Amino acid sequence: MRMTTIFVLFLCAAQTSANDTVPVRKSNLLNPDITVFFDLGGSLSTNEENKGHNRFHLREVELNMSAAVAPIADAMVTLSVHEEIEDPFDDVKISTQFEIEEAFLNAHTLPFDLAIKGGKFRAAFGRNNVLHTHDLPQLLRPLAVVAFLGHEGLVLIGSEVSWLAPNPWDQYIEWTTAVANADGGEESPLLRGARAKNPSVVSRIKWFGDIGESNSLEIGTSFVYVRSTGSFSETLLGGSDVTWLWRDPSAPDTRSAIVQAEFFIARADSPREDKSPLRRTTMGGFVLAQYQFHRNAYLGFRYDLTELPNVSEPRVNDQEWAASGLVTWYYSESLRFRFELQHLDQEVAGRRDSEQIAMLGLTFYIGSHPPHPYWVNR
Repeated sequence: MRMTTIFVLFLCAAQTSANDTVPVRKSNLLNPDITVFFDLGGSLSTNEENKGHNRFHLREVELNMSAAVAPIADAMVTLSVHEEIEDPFDDVKISTQFEIEEAFLNAHTLPFDLAIKGGKFRAAFGRNNVLHTHDLPQLLRPLAVVAFLGHEGLVLIGSEVSWLAPNPWDQYIEWTTAVANADGGEESPLLRGARAKNPSVVSRIKWFGDIGESNSLEIGTSFVYVRSTGSFSETLLGGSDVTWLWRDPSAPDTRSAIVQAEFFIARADSPREDKSPLRRTTMGGFVLAQYQFHRNAYLGFRYDLTELPNVSEPRVNDQEWAASGLVTWYYSESLRFRFELQHLDQEVAGRRDSEQIAMLGLTFYIGSHPPHPYWVNR
């Protein structure tokens, strides 16, 4: 926390100096837009042994800074502090973690409809992975995203190229490809961490279009390719996603609906104790539906079902599923309350566990107004 405080004080001093010496037309170069997000939560579970749920939780405090550094490029830095809970069923360990969540330069107006991003950034894999924790449509990431990409999603260090492909149908078709380090992916079950060989490749193609005056549709397909050392050879992860959005033409600001689905399939090695890794195919996915019935209120439901790609000594029936219901209330642009109920069922290595979880979420920010996530109709 001391590092974060020093950094903020230094930034404020730089802003004060810049306001005294830099003309207004250049002020953005030394005065970035600054937003601080606060994401807090609390939960109760029927499984009293799960100390990760039966408590209040500092989910994340995030400092986001962005600015134009040239007419063709913007830069963004996101620093986060969050509470990490290890071994919630055994000898629970609670620690506060500080990390650079994202730090990149995005050259967005290049010739031939190209854009290039370099640094640390969230991978363009599917629709959910690009969201930060405070922008998720529900309090917890989908089980399949956690199982295949990690608890925080897939974050890369490398370079990404996006191309808005011209086509005779005048449709929005974007192709994004990133070449990045794979050995930094300890949090991802499939990137292999220290066993990985650099680089990895992540790519996504998406189409977006309007259907009539009140509907829009986005369809995407993604894949990850990683090579590994030793008896671990290659990891291939594919994904597909569909997002449909509707706004009531008679009340576009107060009634809307969204339906989203993502599907994952991986071909990778699973480690086994005292045995060679097992090559296996695993799948997972989720379906999310949300309805806005008031300018500030949303009802949501999500169903998750996934196999587990990185379980030691996997069995045929290893899987987990969950059903979740959520109510979201926007008190204002900068303050949001959420209440979620989830039934979770898991079967691993022949043992089956289930629990019901009630969760409360409080999210607010101070500073510059950030863009809303795709699922918010504001």
